[in-house]
Amino acid sequence: MSRAPPPPPPPPPRTISAYTGLQTKSSKSLEAELEARVHRSEDIYSDCATSLFGFEMTTKPTDFYICKLCSNRVTNQYAHLNTHICEIFPWLYIGSMNNALDLIEIKHVEATVIINCTSECTNNFQSTFKYYNFPIADSTNNINLIKEAGFLIENLHLDGEKVLIHCVQGACRAPCVVIFYLMRFHGMSLREAYGFVKDRRTIVKIRRNLLSELIEIEKEIFGMPSLAIEEIWQSEDD
Repeated sequence: MSRAPPPPPPPPPRTISAYTGLQTKSSKSLEAELEARVHRSEDIYSDCATSLFGFEMTTKPTDFYICKLCSNRVTNQYAHLNTHICEIFPWLYIGSMNNALDLIEIKHVEATVIINCTSECTNNFQSTFKYYNFPIADSTNNINLIKEAGFLIENLHLDGEKVLIHCVQGACRAPCVVIFYLMRFHGMSLREAYGFVKDRRTIVKIRRNLLSELIEIEKEIFGMPSLAIEEIWQSEDD
């Protein structure tokens, strides 16, 4: 009597942060492509933490689930993840001020070090975590701060630490440092690093002055820029 063939292996779990690379190579539509990914992956429901883009939806689906972290009723788990700490690597995370003030959230990702990229956010758990402060601001030259924070991330990684980096919303200053880190230590162009980070935290949008500083840094590293400000910011009013 022949044995029945073994059952097929289960399909691999869906990787929420899977990155497929950018289709746009050289145009003024990079941000449009990245925002289109938000539409496709999140269906831009009103609970999806993409309010920075001003998205609104008048109809919502009836299906929902209860978030295990915050117990909120949400309609799209991939969109809702923006309200929580987002994983860049298994040891590197980006979050908001609210995330950095939530001890349960920090312990959930097992962070051991917190990098604060603001001057306005307090370090509330100094007896529990190691803190580093880099007060990045709009009105000053931040290149040295960005570089110092990026080199610190690499040193912390080599020391086996798990790092949470945050600003107020987790949309500009903290991602800015991570983008520099990816350029300097992972060989990504600015275009690739921007897409890589935004694929994992879709509310990311680097402000004009910080983007210009990242462009200057990219010129230092690679000799030429891969991204123009106009590809993200179409006008001064954006």
